[in-house]
Amino acid sequence: MSQSLDMNLQDPWVIENIVNVNNRALCFSRKIDLSGMFWLDEENLALDFDSYYPRKDTSFMRFSQLIYNEGKVYCIPRKGNTLDIYNIENKTWDSIEIKEPSQDLIKYPYSEDAKFSFSVIKDGKLFLFPETYPCIVCVNLETNTLIYLYDKMPNLIRIKSNNLLAFSTKGIIKKDNVIFYSRVEAALMSFDTRTHNISVVYKLNDSENQNRIMENDGDNIWLFPQNENGKIINYDSEGIISTYDYHVEGFKYWRISFYLSILIDNKIWLLPGMADESLCFDIDSKKMEKNKFFKSSFLRKEEKKEQYKYIQLERIGKNIFAFDGSTCQLECVNLDTNLLRRKKVLITNDSCTRMEIKYLMDSINVYKREA
Repeated sequence: MSQSLDMNLQDPWVIENIVNVNNRALCFSRKIDLSGMFWLDEENLALDFDSYYPRKDTSFMRFSQLIYNEGKVYCIPRKGNTLDIYNIENKTWDSIEIKEPSQDLIKYPYSEDAKFSFSVIKDGKLFLFPETYPCIVCVNLETNTLIYLYDKMPNLIRIKSNNLLAFSTKGIIKKDNVIFYSRVEAALMSFDTRTHNISVVYKLNDSENQNRIMENDGDNIWLFPQNENGKIINYDSEGIISTYDYHVEGFKYWRISFYLSILIDNKIWLLPGMADESLCFDIDSKKMEKNKFFKSSFLRKEEKKEQYKYIQLERIGKNIFAFDGSTCQLECVNLDTNLLRRKKVLITNDSCTRMEIKYLMDSINVYKREA
């Protein structure tokens, strides 16, 4: 058992999620059915073992997001029926069961593999926003009790087909509200964390109606189309809407151009989903240009792959980390040196030893319990 585990450990790992923990990168990483939490060795772009995930699971992208709060990492389920909680100091796992919705509450196509899209923490409560789950779920972080907000879901939020998402992949907190974009109804929406009411902030017209990703620069919310033909939309602090056209010469994409975004020094970086370039939007000049980092050969030969290029993006200090799902490489841009590093993700040699010991001890403990 030890030998086969060691051979498995030496192969490259997939980084499925990254979360910033006190300016350090904690990653949920996987190799086949073996997964767990790892600290990122930023100098060597390697993984340092912290804890095994307690369930054997071969599904890709089990969690839609990791969110850190007061020494714990909350793993937001895209798949599975539990909200898993990792205690960093004790290296232990807890879980809260999330019930499967009854059939009479499901009013649109629901997928067990696409439950929640993103989450926010506000005033001691964790709010889980659905991808196809039929309601927002509120978790009291002190008591670990759940409230299912079925009655607060407005009629306009309906999934019209299985390949559309009900909510955006990012929520922006504005005072007591969470601003998000409903991809189905093409509307910018607001969720009140006190009353749990949902309202429409801005309804896009047909020419603007495109799937979108969202970014926040502090005063303004920006909506970017996931293809080249849509408009850039700005919702400012006064509630005023402005729109901007853009065109980048030679930019090629297939179906979904952008998948991830991040704000860097008053510029918004847009990373490819299914495109051949990453782009950069200058907030001051309102101009879009090609980004010299995170370039892609994804569509160089006009290939139309049903696979996202980049699946994770996080800033840790002066480093920007992006995981390339098409090549299983971690890319790092240092903002001081403007240097890009790229390599397959391996675990440290010390991690191999510790993982072997932990794996063996867990196996012995299972044997003792069953004896």
